[in-house]
Amino acid sequence: MEYFPKKQDKWSVDFKGETKVGDIVVITKTKERTVKNLNTVIDSILFQVGETIDPVTGRRCRGTQFIDEKSRKEEQSERRVKEYKIKRLVEEKS
Repeated sequence: MEYFPKKQDKWSVDFKGETKVGDIVVITKTKERTVKNLNTVIDSILFQVGETIDPVTGRRCRGTQFIDEKSRKEEQSERRVKEYKIKRLVEEKS
């Protein structure tokens, strides 16, 4: 068993509609085809996009890089300020 298997793209059915592209999920094969030619369904979500945690260290990571929590919070703050400024500009123009 590989702990970090290589990336694979697979088509699967999400009946609950909870997943997004890039989520790390567990898929299960079904005995019969569910939709069109698909015979796999999403069983559970392991990690949502942007919320990947290294199981050994317990630290957040982005790809193969660990994320510093302080810089992550600063990035979030900057992003929120930019979104707020854009929202205000749109409201002023309308």
